[in-house]
Amino acid sequence: MGVFNIVGTPCQIARKTIYFTITSIVGAIIVVAMNIFLIPLMGLYASALAWVLSYAVMTVMMLFFSRKFMEVSYEKKRIVLVSLSSILLTAGFFFLKIEAIPHWATLFIKCLGGSALYLLFLLISGFLLPSEKKVIEKILNKWIGKKS
Repeated sequence: MGVFNIVGTPCQIARKTIYFTITSIVGAIIVVAMNIFLIPLMGLYASALAWVLSYAVMTVMMLFFSRKFMEVSYEKKRIVLVSLSSILLTAGFFFLKIEAIPHWATLFIKCLGGSALYLLFLLISGFLLPSEKKVIEKILNKWIGKKS
């Protein structure tokens, strides 16, 4: 929802808030339709999937509406890279089952491991800007320095 609102800023500045209404109606239709068809097949996970896809469609729609009022250059490569990596890591950790340990420990491992893998992927893929790498390096050095 945050990206949707950021992308919609030009519409807000131009006071063309009707586009928020249009995208919200389309999003609601998507959520209701997907819930009707998918909940019997997937259970409650279908509702979460419907919500995510609805906001994705709403964001793309708002991006096209906003371009009528202001051209904003987005770093498309970085947006696609971070989105795909987030989706793949989330899906991978969702299906990861560790039966030998308690549920809370599995959740902890997934959160910690997912965060570490995500950061590692961003570092390896060249996603981070040099200034961002310096900030992370500074934080890690400070954290490692406190531990020793």
